[in-house]
Amino acid sequence: MLNLSSLFKAGRDLSLAARIKLVSGVVLTLVGCTIFTLDLRNEISFQRDKLAQSLQYELDFLAQALTEPVITGDYAAVQQLLNKGVEQPAIHSIAWTDSENHLQIADTPQSDVVLTAPAWFAHWTNIPQYSENKDIIVGGENYGRLRVEIATTPAINQIWEKMLGKLCILLLGIGSLFALLGTLVSNGLRPLYVLQKAAHQFGQGDHALRIQASGPPEMQACIHAFNNMAANIERLLGSLRDSGSRNRLLAVIVEQSNVPIITVDLDGIITSWNTAASMLYGYGAEDVIGRPASMLYHPELVHEFKDNVARIQQAQPTTFEAHRRTRDGRLLHLSISVSPLYDENNRHIGEISISRDITRQKRAEEALDKEKERAQVTLASIADAVVTTDTDGNIDYLNPVAEKLLGWRTDEAYGRALGEIFQCVDEAGASIPSPIEQTLHQHQQIEVRGDALLVQRDGARLPIEHSAAPISDHEGEVIGMVLVFRDVSESHDMARQLSWQASHDALTSLVNRREFERRLETLIHSAHEQDRQHALLYMDLDQFKVVNDTCGHGAGDELLRQLSAVLNTRIRSADTLARLGGDEFGVLLADCPLNKAMEVAEALRESVADFRFAWQDKIFAIGVSIGVVPIVGQRENNTDVMGVADAACYAAKDKGRNQVQASPNTRELTQRRGEMLWVSRINSALEQNRFLLHYQRIVPVHGDDDGLHFEALLRMRDQDGNLVSPMSFIPAAERYNLMRGLDRRVVTLAFEECRKLGSMPSIMISINLSGDSLSDPTLLDFLKRQFAEFGVDPRGICFEVTETAAIANLELANILIRELKAMGCRFSLDDFGSGLSSFGYLKNLPVNYLKIDGSFVRDMARDPTDAAMVVAINNIGHVMGIKTIAEWVENQETLDALRSIGVDYAQGYLLGRPQPMETIRNEIMHATAAPQPLKSPSPESQREENLADETPIIPGF
Repeated sequence: MLNLSSLFKAGRDLSLAARIKLVSGVVLTLVGCTIFTLDLRNEISFQRDKLAQSLQYELDFLAQALTEPVITGDYAAVQQLLNKGVEQPAIHSIAWTDSENHLQIADTPQSDVVLTAPAWFAHWTNIPQYSENKDIIVGGENYGRLRVEIATTPAINQIWEKMLGKLCILLLGIGSLFALLGTLVSNGLRPLYVLQKAAHQFGQGDHALRIQASGPPEMQACIHAFNNMAANIERLLGSLRDSGSRNRLLAVIVEQSNVPIITVDLDGIITSWNTAASMLYGYGAEDVIGRPASMLYHPELVHEFKDNVARIQQAQPTTFEAHRRTRDGRLLHLSISVSPLYDENNRHIGEISISRDITRQKRAEEALDKEKERAQVTLASIADAVVTTDTDGNIDYLNPVAEKLLGWRTDEAYGRALGEIFQCVDEAGASIPSPIEQTLHQHQQIEVRGDALLVQRDGARLPIEHSAAPISDHEGEVIGMVLVFRDVSESHDMARQLSWQASHDALTSLVNRREFERRLETLIHSAHEQDRQHALLYMDLDQFKVVNDTCGHGAGDELLRQLSAVLNTRIRSADTLARLGGDEFGVLLADCPLNKAMEVAEALRESVADFRFAWQDKIFAIGVSIGVVPIVGQRENNTDVMGVADAACYAAKDKGRNQVQASPNTRELTQRRGEMLWVSRINSALEQNRFLLHYQRIVPVHGDDDGLHFEALLRMRDQDGNLVSPMSFIPAAERYNLMRGLDRRVVTLAFEECRKLGSMPSIMISINLSGDSLSDPTLLDFLKRQFAEFGVDPRGICFEVTETAAIANLELANILIRELKAMGCRFSLDDFGSGLSSFGYLKNLPVNYLKIDGSFVRDMARDPTDAAMVVAINNIGHVMGIKTIAEWVENQETLDALRSIGVDYAQGYLLGRPQPMETIRNEIMHATAAPQPLKSPSPESQREENLADETPIIPGF
C-alpha cells in the first residue's frame, strides 16, 4: 500500500510547472473519461430507443401491408411481404400466424450478420433481443398475429465502431491539450524564474540590477514594480549616504512624492515647492520660492489671500475647496488640505498644504447633473411608466405616465412603500408577488410578465406588462430598484380577438374544425380515463347546393348563418356546435349516451326540416343527414372517430338523405375505410401513369354504318401490372372528389389515341364526363387546350354525361354542351330513364344521342315493363330528332327486340367487349369495307377482358 505522506512530500518537492502539468493531466484524463462514458451510455440508450422505434414502425407497417392479403387469404403474398421485410438490416425474423394456426416465417440467415465488436463488449452493452406481437384486426375480426424480432448485432457493431473513433479523437484531443498547456505553462513561468534569480542577486547587494520586461502583462507589471523598487531603494540609499540627516531625508520624500506639497511662512510667502507642484502649476521652484502665494490666486479672488494669512496664524488644520491659476492661465479646481508647520523647537513657523486636482471630478459632477436632468426629461417623455425606489422599496420617483396609470402624484407617493400604490393580480384575481422583493432579494432583473392586472387607485383593473431591475452604483452595490410597466389593453384585446378567430368560423361564429377536433380529443381522453360516455354528431346539409346554384353564394352564406343560429338553440350550453367546412357541421354532446344522442340528432333533423329560408322571391326547404357516433371507453383518436362519423353520415345519405344514422356496421365501416385506402392508390396511379383506356364498340342496329363508334372505358393497373376492377376504385374517387382528375386523364389518353389513329377510317370516340367535372368552371378551357394541343378533330369526339349529373348541373351543362357543339363535338345523355324528370329536362339539353339505361334493356325481352320503357324512350328521342343507343345488350334475343322497336344503336358484350386501341387498330387494318355481321364474342376475347365478367361495365369506366 502506498505511503500517503511520501506522496504529499513528493508533491511538495515538485516545481510549480510540474504541479500544474500533473493536475492538468489528471483533470483532462478525468474529464475525457467522463465524456467518453456519458457518450457511450447515450449511444447505447440511443440504439436501444432506435431498435424499439424500428420494431414498432416495422410492426405497424407490416400489419397495414398484410391487411389486404390476409383478408383474401393470399399466403403467397403474405410470404412475399415477410421475405421483403427481413431484407431490412435490423430485422432478424418475422412470423405470421392466422386464426387457423397457419404459420408463415421469414428469417435472416445468421451468416449475414457478423459481430465485429468483442464478445465482452456485446455482453456489457446488455442490449436484449427486441420482439413484439400485434394482432391484425379489420372490422372487429382477427386475421392472425404478426411477430417481429429485431436483430441487435448491427446496433452493437455500430456502437463499437463509433466508440473506437470517438476514443481515438478523445485521446488525440487530450494529448494535444496537455502538450499545449505544458508549452503555455513553461513560457508563462520563465519570466518568474528570471525574477527569482534577480531578487536573489539584489539581496546579495547588486542594487544596480535591472530586468528586461517579458512574459504576460501581469508578469511584466511585476518586473516593472521590481525595477521601480530597486531604483527607489538605490536612490534612497544614495540619498541617505549623501545627506545623513533627517531633514534631508524628508526633503527627498517630499520631492519624490507625486502629490503637490507647498509650504508657506506666517506671511503667506512660499518657502518650499516640490516637483509634483511644478507639474500641477507649471512653475519651477526657483520661480515661486520667496514670492507670496497670492500669485497662484485667480485675479478676482486675490482678496482671499488676507483671509488665508489670518487662518495660517491661527494654526488650525483644515480642508477646503478653492480655485487656483496655473502659469499658462488655466483655472484649476483644487481640494486643499492644510496643517500647521513647526520647527524643531515646536514653534509655529508656517503652513504645509497638500493639493488634489478635482477639476475633472467637478466637470464630471456637472455632466452628471446635466445627465440626470436629461434622464428626467427622457423619463417624462417615454410612453412607459417608470417607478424608482430605494433599497427598502420606498418610492423615489414616478414619471408622468406612472402617475396617470397609478392615479398617484409623485409628491403624494414619495416615501411610501411600493406595495401601497402598485398592486397586481392575475386574471383569476389572485395577488401577484411584489417585484420589489424578488428584485432586491435576488439582485437580478425580473422578466416581463404579461398576465398581470394593475389595481389602480380608483379600483379599476388594467392589463399591464411589467419588469423590474436593481439599480447599482459604480461599485456594483444595489442602491435601489426601477420598475417599468405599460398599458397593454389594446394588445390584449387584439390577442383575444385573434385567439377567437383562430378557433371560430368567421361566417357563422361557430367553433371551427380545428377547435372542434381539440375539444373532441378532450372528450376522447375523458371517456378513456374517467369511463364517461359522450357522442359526436356529423351533419351534412341536403339540397344546399341548390340554394348556391340558384341564388349565388351570398344566399348560401346567409342560409348557413341563419341555420347556425337555429341549431345553436337546440343544444345545451355544455355542448359544442361547429362548422367543419362548407355545408358540414359537427356537434359534441358531453356526458350523453347513444340513445339520448339519437334523440338530440332527430330533434336537430326536425329543426332543419322545419326551417324555411327566404331569399328575395324564393323560399327553400332543406334537409340534413346526420351520423351519430358514441365516444366510449376505448382509446381512439380524432381521425378514427371523425372517419366513423363521416361514414355514418354517408350511410344516411345513401339511404335517402334527411335521416339520422348511427355508426355503421362493421361491413359498411370496412367499406368506407377501404375507399379511403383507394384514395392514395388512385393518386399513385395518376402520378405513375398506370391508367389506360379500353374501347367498346357502339354498333348500328340496322346495319347503316356511318363510321366506327367506340366508347372509351377507363382501366387501372396495380403495382404488379394487373388490371383493377373499376368498381374497386370508382366509388372511392366519387366519394373523395377525385373524378375531375380522372376525367381529365381520360380526355388526355383518348386524344392521344386519336392522334395516333391518323389516317384511319372515320372513328368517333365517346368520352364520359362526371357530374363533378360538369360543375368545374375550368373544364371548357381545358378541353379547348387539349383539342389544340393534340390536333384532334372535334367532329370525331362525343362527350357522354349521365342524366342525373346533367340535371344536377343543368345551367353549366347547357353552357358546356352548346360551346362544344359549336366546335363540332357531339353529346350523348347517358343512363337515360334513371332520373325522375327525364322527359322534362330533355327539352333543355341539346344532345345528339340518348343512351337508354341498361337496367331496362337487359331484361326487356322477358319483362314487358322494361320493354315499354325502352319503347317510350326511343319514341320520345326520335320525336325530338335524337338518336338512341341501348346499353347492356348481352344476347341475340335482346338485339332482335331492339331492331324491331327501331332503336338506332346497340352496345354490350354481345357486340364486343372493351379492348385496347392497339387491338382495335389491328382489326380495322384487316377489315373489309363491308360492315361486319353482328356476332357474339369469341372465347379469346372473353379471356382478354375477363375483368368485365366480374362486374358490370360502369359508363365511362
